[in-house]
Amino acid sequence: MATDPLTIDAYNKNAEKYDKFVKDPEDSLYNTYYGTPAMRAEFPPLKGLKVISIACGSDEDAAWFIDNKVSKLVGIDISEKLIEIAKKNNPTIEYHVMDMENLEFEDNSFDFAYSSLAIEYSNDWLKVLKEVYRILKPGSLFVFSCNHPIETASQYFKNDNKHGALLGRVTDDKTGNTDFYGDYLASTEGGIRQTEGFLLGAVTYHRPISKMLEDIIASGFSLRKLVEPLPSKEMETKYPDKYEKLMRIPVFIIWVLQK
Repeated sequence: MATDPLTIDAYNKNAEKYDKFVKDPEDSLYNTYYGTPAMRAEFPPLKGLKVISIACGSDEDAAWFIDNKVSKLVGIDISEKLIEIAKKNNPTIEYHVMDMENLEFEDNSFDFAYSSLAIEYSNDWLKVLKEVYRILKPGSLFVFSCNHPIETASQYFKNDNKHGALLGRVTDDKTGNTDFYGDYLASTEGGIRQTEGFLLGAVTYHRPISKMLEDIIASGFSLRKLVEPLPSKEMETKYPDKYEKLMRIPVFIIWVLQK
């Protein structure tokens, strides 16, 4: 199944709002002080490489890649409105409206691929991974991030005084009854459970690490590294409450694969 039409519609309707969010480092602070620096630490030397950004959005990363001397940068996204903004923001970059499950490029076209927090919009990781594998040159890396399954498995709650997320069990010692919170394995749904995406109306999919690894192995990629990132020290100074959370509980997971 390709990206859910509800997701495409959500990003088209909110394209300008999304662009504003990712351009503001203090608004998108989980990217600024957590996800982005952790991902970039896993990138190979970029000088002279032909790079593809999969689900590039409005492509706030373009200038950074150009500063790092890539030979060419190509961005694709399923949202027509986000691609319009990306082209306006970066008129010298090549962009395409394209689904990551069907990459319309020739085999062995790119030296490096990356994708940030996008693969969870597909319920068919294997199809995405096989497509990325096909368009990469032998020996090339694919670095991508997704929401950590601990985060997507948790059960969220909010009341008058508190809000949060729970994953675990609580047993009443007197009655022996156990209450369960969250669902990591999603065993009754084959390990893949629909969840709510970043934007209201968007559709994402939870899967445990075992399901992720199953598709990575089947795609042909070799796993170079799995990263459960820690927040930057700068976050400790600016946002100590969020820093403490991320030092204990991961929100993102980063995969480094090699063809």
